[in-house]
Amino acid sequence: ANIDTGVQYNHPALDQAYACQANPGSTACWYDPTGTYPSAPGDNNGHGTHTMGTMIGDNDATLTYWVGMAPDATWIACKGCSSSSCSDSHLNACADWILAPSGSAANRPNIVNNSWGGGGGDDWYLAKVQAWVAAGIFPAFSAGNSGSSCSTIGSPGDYQESFATAAHASGRTIASYSSRGPSDYGHDPYTKPNISAPGSAICSSVPANGWDCTYNGTSMASPHTAGAVALLWSA
Repeated sequence: ANIDTGVQYNHPALDQAYACQANPGSTACWYDPTGTYPSAPGDNNGHGTHTMGTMIGDNDATLTYWVGMAPDATWIACKGCSSSSCSDSHLNACADWILAPSGSAANRPNIVNNSWGGGGGDDWYLAKVQAWVAAGIFPAFSAGNSGSSCSTIGSPGDYQESFATAAHASGRTIASYSSRGPSDYGHDPYTKPNISAPGSAICSSVPANGWDCTYNGTSMASPHTAGAVALLWSA
């Protein structure tokens, strides 16, 4: 799953993997507390469609790009960001929904990607992340784009319970914008950020059945981690 700006569910790279293809508006697979897309998944920004493509984009030979880490995984989503920003109330509503989509724990995802965050040292979302971990859900978060100084990693990625991904370029050099540790929540048992992944000039799916190779940020790095975990857990 992702909590993001939404997803174009019928994008040719994503439609095959949507968990509720027969009923796109099912509350078992889609929740929009912003009220923007009440009947089926949509995305008025592009960010959420891009991150979902990195997670599970199809490897169909007819597509322009193969972008997905785990193309045989299925996805659900929650629109926690109305467009270019995400309110606390919407993010909290999504966090609760992720635990039991449509009121059933059987519908919960194995992994949830969160390519969003704020200033570091803020425990406002900690109880939500702890609830996900207790439910067996892997909490992937972007580290933040406030680098290159030290102590710039943002919350919720700086929690010990979260798995925070920094961004590197194609040469594996950490991107200058990528937030650094240390975390206000320490480094025991995990050093923060936890890992780095590709985050600069990332190709992925965008709305209107399109593609974009200009996205940069730890937002692009975290879904690489989420998809990799899907592969590892499947294996």
